[in-house]
Amino acid sequence: MQIATYISDLLYRHECVVLPGYGAFISRRVPAQHFASSHTIYPPKKGLSFNAQIQQNDGLLVNYVAT
Repeated sequence: MQIATYISDLLYRHECVVLPGYGAFISRRVPAQHFASSHTIYPPKKGLSFNAQIQQNDGLLVNYVAT
């Protein structure tokens, strides 16, 4: 069982995935950026952070693994 694959799949579709007893991964959208001085363009992306204080299990990961 690859839990990292499940988390990756869920973060693609949701903004928050809670790991019961550990914390939560939170994704946020980062818009595209353009720097005229260096003539570079960076595409939009998702930023990822981890918050160990979120302990309330929403059941999203457990239900996804179970199916």
